[in-house]
Amino acid sequence: MKYPQVLGSVLVVTALLAYMLSLAPITNAQGLGALIVRPAKVEIEVAPGENKETEISVTNTTPAPLSISIRFEDVSPNMVSGSAGEIATLLGTSSGAYPLKGDLHTTTPTIDLLSGQTAKIPVTVSIGKEERPGGRYGSVVLMAKPSVDLSTPANQNISLETRIAVLYFVKVAGQVEESGTLERFSLFNDARYVGTPSENSPVMFQVAFTNSGNVHLDPYGKISIAGLFGRPKDIVLEPWVVYPKVTRENDVAFIENLFPGYYRATIDLNRGYGNVIDTKTVWFIVVPSPSGWAILVIALVISFPVLRRSLRISRNFTSS
Repeated sequence: MKYPQVLGSVLVVTALLAYMLSLAPITNAQGLGALIVRPAKVEIEVAPGENKETEISVTNTTPAPLSISIRFEDVSPNMVSGSAGEIATLLGTSSGAYPLKGDLHTTTPTIDLLSGQTAKIPVTVSIGKEERPGGRYGSVVLMAKPSVDLSTPANQNISLETRIAVLYFVKVAGQVEESGTLERFSLFNDARYVGTPSENSPVMFQVAFTNSGNVHLDPYGKISIAGLFGRPKDIVLEPWVVYPKVTRENDVAFIENLFPGYYRATIDLNRGYGNVIDTKTVWFIVVPSPSGWAILVIALVISFPVLRRSLRISRNFTSS
């Protein structure tokens, strides 16, 4: 076989391999799939005696048809929120402190969804005439399982059942009580000395907010970190949900580089109503890491002879 023919064969085989590899992610994505539910949270205001219609979109991207059933549950708040913290726990058949499940209704309690199909599920929020103003909290839970024979080899990797919840935050209209305050702002464990921040060892702040009203609040703001030199560095605090009569913590990590020294951290937190802002300040000292101490010692050892010689020259010059 001549050289051009060999080169042509190699190019053809390479092109075929590249084409097959480009198809692999698509095949895997279809094989894994997911049940996509939107929105993740519904937040509405409803007057006593009023009904409001909402809609949930459900898309089946799994390779199998799904049978979906719908139920309603109350929720209870989680006390801590981090970057990946959940804001509520489903209560199943139990009732919450601010129940909503009895006010949620749908005309589509079950639905069959083919692969690649999208459906709209109507959910009605009905508030009784005697309901008092304030917050009500619940969820629409979608339970999906494949409508196929799971004993066959092709379907053995399909999940038996999936549960996805859409949170419902309902404000019953009227004279609601919005009241809250920044309860606490500090470093984790009230630390005053921290190491140099990094992804593996960030500086951790704790923010605790108390909601003393009867409707949920969404506090937000920023933490500004300032040293003796340089510009302050800010951490943006995205809104996080705090349920009525609850104190909720928000753990905030700071990983940007800080030189050893004295720092002041100031939080400006908007309570989420009336543009009321709470401000608190804490101070802390960043100490060098072990490697930083080693570099400092080495630098002192190296510079010591130079400093001593400079002092001698200065004394001789002064005496003369």
